[in-house]
Amino acid sequence: MGCNISKWKFKSALSTPRPSDKILLFLGIDNAGKSTLLFQMRDQSFQETFPTVGLNVETIKYRDHSFMLWDVSGWATRVWYHYFDKINAIIYVIDSADRDRFAKAKSYLHRVL
Repeated sequence: MGCNISKWKFKSALSTPRPSDKILLFLGIDNAGKSTLLFQMRDQSFQETFPTVGLNVETIKYRDHSFMLWDVSGWATRVWYHYFDKINAIIYVIDSADRDRFAKAKSYLHRVL
């Protein structure tokens, strides 16, 4: 039993961010480009993405800082508030080419604020 507990603590220690890590939350309506931006920041190159189901989590190191980026699905707007605990910043992504959905993006931004 002691081995199982120590394995569990080791796994949970790896999955929780260190105090020096900063957690950034990517929000925006569906098809706004959150995942594209996330993968662009991670790989410095464009790659084809598909609609996010749930959550994408990536860690990016910049100089001596580490950023944990959470990309939450645009379809899951009703549960966004569950991710607000223990974050350091919110990045709200808007597709500037999709002018027909500016009003929708604006209303969700006001909900977040």
